[in-house]
Amino acid sequence: MNNISSVVIGILGLIGLAFVLTLFKNIGSEKEEIEVPIKKVDPAVKAEVREKVDDEELIAVIAASIAASLGVRVPEINIKSIKRIPQRTPIWAQAGRQELIYRKLQLK
Repeated sequence: MNNISSVVIGILGLIGLAFVLTLFKNIGSEKEEIEVPIKKVDPAVKAEVREKVDDEELIAVIAASIAASLGVRVPEINIKSIKRIPQRTPIWAQAGRQELIYRKLQLK
């Protein structure tokens, strides 16, 4: 007898819970629709203008960094073309590596 009453009470509790959840679902569906005015964007306005870096300065910086890493003089380096490679590593991974290197340099 005790087991049957426990099962009946459990089923009644689940039915009550289902009823309450149905009421909550219906309460949220009665929202008023608010009209939002649509703003037209002027197509003549440009989003953002990026400044171009002088090519000669960029080549000089790249040549200096290559010369420093190879241990040669800048006139010995001949740069034929510069191509940007796509970034494969996420920015958070790059930041982590830079932080690790910074910590190692601080210990010296």
